[in-house]
Amino acid sequence: MRYVRWITILLISLALRGQAEERPAVDDPAPRPAPWRPSTPPQPDAEGYVSIRGGSFLMGGDYDGEKPVHLVSTSGFRLMDHEVTNAEYFRFVRATGRQSPAHWKEDWFWMAEFGDHPVVHIAWEDAEAYCRWKGGRLPTEAEWEYACRGGLTQAKYPWGDEEPDESRANFDNVHATPYRTRPVRSYPPNAYGLYDMAGNIYEWVRDWYDKDYYADSPSKDPQGPEIGAIHARRGGQWRSPPSSLRCARRYGGDPSARDDGSEAYFGFRCAKQGIEK
Repeated sequence: MRYVRWITILLISLALRGQAEERPAVDDPAPRPAPWRPSTPPQPDAEGYVSIRGGSFLMGGDYDGEKPVHLVSTSGFRLMDHEVTNAEYFRFVRATGRQSPAHWKEDWFWMAEFGDHPVVHIAWEDAEAYCRWKGGRLPTEAEWEYACRGGLTQAKYPWGDEEPDESRANFDNVHATPYRTRPVRSYPPNAYGLYDMAGNIYEWVRDWYDKDYYADSPSKDPQGPEIGAIHARRGGQWRSPPSSLRCARRYGGDPSARDDGSEAYFGFRCAKQGIEK
């Protein structure tokens, strides 16, 4: 009798185990962001480019044009650690004959006084031409935002979530001087070794701008809309409020507009494909 009871228990256990194995597997949790997090900020190469390893991050924010927040993966790329300066752009103008910014007036004076400030009143077309001349291109919006966050998951600013002050960025008229920008590398870099990713000047990026693009954008190396009327720019500028300095903040602008004489300062930094080993 006892033998029969043990056989019965064994058969019931086997049946229950079989039912458990037949149950559908619980769906895996949503993929988590896995950005590159270097132990120390990488150093720029001789041309001023920092190698940034690929990874995934949560792109977007809570404002109009930043929704929905979505997971994006980027391949490795290189990005200038600073915004292109007047002196660097001056060499491009001399070599190619391209139009110089109207506010330079006397080039020699401008270079002596403000050579290490970011070049401004630059159209998207000027920025793209400069980057091609240097063997590169403008960064995509995804690359720019990934780089801005510096490996911090959904961080508001390049340094984290703490609100900006005059020790971290040039914004909100904190420097009331006739020339409102500050020399590049005036503030601490983020964890990727990048300077001025918030404030100082707006930065053109490669993508056409569409405020609804995130609703159906690719999850791997998005390149922006195929066509458009305006290009995206990022980063805020010297007179921007703190909300405009957020890594997720996006704006659009006429690609041919230089905004000469205005206080909307447009500049840029260049990117290159791949990373140095």
